[in-house]
Amino acid sequence: MVRGREDWEVSCLLCDEATIRELNATYRNIDAPTDVLSFQLGERDEAGMWIAGDIVICLPMVIQNARDFGVSQEEELKRVTIHAILHLEGFDHETNAQNEPMLVLQEDILKMLKGERIF
Repeated sequence: MVRGREDWEVSCLLCDEATIRELNATYRNIDAPTDVLSFQLGERDEAGMWIAGDIVICLPMVIQNARDFGVSQEEELKRVTIHAILHLEGFDHETNAQNEPMLVLQEDILKMLKGERIF
């Protein structure tokens, strides 16, 4: 289930830096690795399942981010997964500023998963 949507399907690929760099260059014209990409499909299959899209996560980048941000690898993996799912839902952000509405929601969801109160 994705954020209360029981009829959603999401595929996820865990990859290395070379793979995500190639995808980033091909689809975003950015010749550099990144931590996560999402590719929105947004259509129903013959069984009525909502095929939201694909998520590609670069594990070496997640590990480096965890080190850089001083968080566990598990927390950072959850963060990028939430980030990608929000993109598949149609959310977007202009910058990586902490006050971007999508990023605030991302962190609120992460806090809820950790059992923290957000209100």
